[in-house]
Amino acid sequence: MDYWLLKQRIGMVGIVGVYWLTAAAAPAVIVGRLRRPDEMAGVIIGLIAAYCAYTGYRAWRRGWQARFVLRVAIPAVLFALGWAAVGVARWVS
Repeated sequence: MDYWLLKQRIGMVGIVGVYWLTAAAAPAVIVGRLRRPDEMAGVIIGLIAAYCAYTGYRAWRRGWQARFVLRVAIPAVLFALGWAAVGVARWVS
């Protein structure tokens, strides 16, 4: 495998992984269970989210459903599951 292609794929996995973790943790940050990131980290995470949403939408229009699922559908599900986890944590405590 080409070195540069491998490097590009690893970078994209990192970007999408950070986006997934952010989507899962966002509800806990919103209600105050987790500490809010500093402003610069928030800007970077927002840019990653905007990039993934834009490329996911563009992938859907081109017929690449797998990329749409990775960049839009899974983070939306993780965000919803995060809210469910926050609700369960509030109900239990």
